[in-house]
Amino acid sequence: CLAGRRSHRWLLLGVAVAMMVYWQPDHAGDSQPLAAVPGSSSRLAAAGAAAAVGLAAAQGASTQSKAAEDGSTLVTSVLNLAKNIIGAGMLSLPVALRGAGLAPYVVGITLAGALNAYTFFLLGWCCEVTGASTFGELWAKCFGQQNAWIADVSVLMNNSMACLAYCVLMGDFFSKALAGLLPDSPLLHGRGVDLCIIGLCLLVPLSLMKDLAPLRYASIAGLAATAYVFLMLLKDSVSSARWGADGPLASNVSPMRLDFFEALALFGSAFMAHYNAPKFYAQLQEKSVPKFALLVCMAYGLALVVFVAFGMCGFALFGYDSEGNILKNYGFGPEVMLAWLSMGFSVAFTYPLVFSGFRDSCASLLSGFGIAESSSFRLSFTLAALAATILGGTIFSNVAQVNGVKGAILSPCLAFIYPAAIHLRSTAKDKDAPASLVAMRRGSYGPRPSSGQKLAGLCFRELVSAAHCTFKRRLS
Repeated sequence: CLAGRRSHRWLLLGVAVAMMVYWQPDHAGDSQPLAAVPGSSSRLAAAGAAAAVGLAAAQGASTQSKAAEDGSTLVTSVLNLAKNIIGAGMLSLPVALRGAGLAPYVVGITLAGALNAYTFFLLGWCCEVTGASTFGELWAKCFGQQNAWIADVSVLMNNSMACLAYCVLMGDFFSKALAGLLPDSPLLHGRGVDLCIIGLCLLVPLSLMKDLAPLRYASIAGLAATAYVFLMLLKDSVSSARWGADGPLASNVSPMRLDFFEALALFGSAFMAHYNAPKFYAQLQEKSVPKFALLVCMAYGLALVVFVAFGMCGFALFGYDSEGNILKNYGFGPEVMLAWLSMGFSVAFTYPLVFSGFRDSCASLLSGFGIAESSSFRLSFTLAALAATILGGTIFSNVAQVNGVKGAILSPCLAFIYPAAIHLRSTAKDKDAPASLVAMRRGSYGPRPSSGQKLAGLCFRELVSAAHCTFKRRLS
């Protein structure tokens, strides 16, 4: 209503100015139409210009209000980002608590959440400065189009590991569900057969879709499935877990074990959503840096509460027998069957969204060599990549290992190194920076590296550049 009133106000103002110009009095107390006055053509042009200005302003206000309405509201963005963060990664967190201990788990996941939230916000802040709307565009504006392949490789690796983790989870969920639903069909109790069936019936046709808009409803279903699993575990832990001095939490408060580093890798994987930060900032309705900061704080705060509670409840319920996928600890039952099926189909319908980013990154990398331009590339690449991830989901049965490798290798790059480097590059020309920006730049620099670390970083950069040049020469 407010936007409509503004549009009408501009239009009325233009019409009023036009009328004032058109009916200008030639003599005091006497007025006549413009057509009867010498020089009327110039006045008519002025009147038309005034009306045009008013109409253009009204249309501009209307367009701006429509653009604002087309964005995502703060609440919608918070829920979408929270779903993007939480997902199926929370199923491995009881294993992280088992290895780290209660106190290190709570402190570690809180610090990891705070750091990841800040670097996620930092990417949105850089989008405001540079005007970028995607991670690849942001990287290209800061480091040049010739270095855009680095961002593509990072997203490719992240999404490929995510697709592998999804196949491992689908193998867990559907093999357990079919074993309960069809106990007399042992052939369907193996994860390999189940993954092949799901791949042929769901993953292949969904991944070949050119328009993934219908899958947006899968996000709502996935959020409902995740909430159902969380509430089921919370209810079972309240009714059946041992919370007293003889319980597993009391015996695992603050141990000193090397497994804490495995927990750190799982923390990094759990909070990973940074490659989507530019998209969330671009789609935020009436976007601004303070509003985006509020969005990040609310979404990451909600995810942190869920992660802490889920890890504690899962470990309190199953103790040191906690599996990498905590739902594998459950026996058969109607509630558990519903959880397995809902999470299985939620992951299956989310898989094409992640796979699409993986395929696009590969196509972007190969576009310079003319490989991705052929009409058969999309079909052949999709079938080959799906077969590889299904094979990986058949071989690997512990999703915590996949998430740990993903968190140990990719999280430092996408969540810490890249945001800091992008921020430093995008603010390099600000000589008279305010104190807040100076503090942010110091945070992006972090601890000053030693000579050995600088040498190792230089060697790694040269190694990657040499490998990329060799690969490019061989393909050309």
